[in-house]
Amino acid sequence: MHYTNEKKVEGIIDSSGVRINYTSKLRQFDSGVMVTGKLHQDFEIPPGEEAYSVDGPCRTSCTNKIIDSIKVFAYFPHGHLLLRKISTNFIKPDGTADVKWAENNYSFSHQMIYALDNPMELSKGFEATTTCIYNSEGKSEKTLGGEETNQEMCINLLFYYPRENGIKICFLTGAEDICDNNSKIERVISIVDELCGSVIFIRLFVLGMLYNFFFILKHNF
Repeated sequence: MHYTNEKKVEGIIDSSGVRINYTSKLRQFDSGVMVTGKLHQDFEIPPGEEAYSVDGPCRTSCTNKIIDSIKVFAYFPHGHLLLRKISTNFIKPDGTADVKWAENNYSFSHQMIYALDNPMELSKGFEATTTCIYNSEGKSEKTLGGEETNQEMCINLLFYYPRENGIKICFLTGAEDICDNNSKIERVISIVDELCGSVIFIRLFVLGMLYNFFFILKHNF
C-alpha cells in the first residue's frame, strides 16, 4: 500500500485494511497474475496535452512461452492521476482480432478489479496491446513514469488459471521483450507467490482508496 502526504500534514487517519479468507479445501487449479502494459521507466508525458497516448505491446515472444492456453477471469487496469482512458486489445494467434477491454472513464479514486462473467481463453501465441490516454493540460512540466502518485503508470493485470501454464509479465522495452526476468514487477509477484505457497485460498480486499495496484494473491479454480 502506498500513501502520499507531500505536505506532511499531521493527524491523518486511514481506515484501509485487508480481509483474508482461507480454506482447507483445494480447488483444481491455482491462479496467476500476468502484468501487461508499458514499463513506467520507458515513457514520460509532456505538459499541456489533452489526450496523450502510450502503447504497451505484449508480443508472441513472450506468449509463446505459455503452455497450451490460459483462462482469464478478471483484470485490473491501473494508472495514476492523469490517466483518463485505458484499453487492452487482444489478437488471436491466427492474426484475427479478439475482444477489447476498455475503461473510458478511468478515475484514480475509484479503481476496481473487473470480474468476467465467462473466463476468456487466451491461446499460446496471442498478442495484446494496452493503450493509455492521459490529460496533462494542468501540468507545466513533463510527468515521468513511475510508482509515485504524481508520476504515471500504464498497466493491466490479468488474473488467470491455471498458473502453471502462464507467465508473469509481458512487456516490450526498446526492442527487447520482457517476459520472466528479474525486473522489479516480476520480483514483487515472485515474493507474493513465495508468501502464499502454503495457503490454499487468499483474496485481498481493499477498504478505501487504492493508491497503487493491488491484486488477488491466490485464487484457486
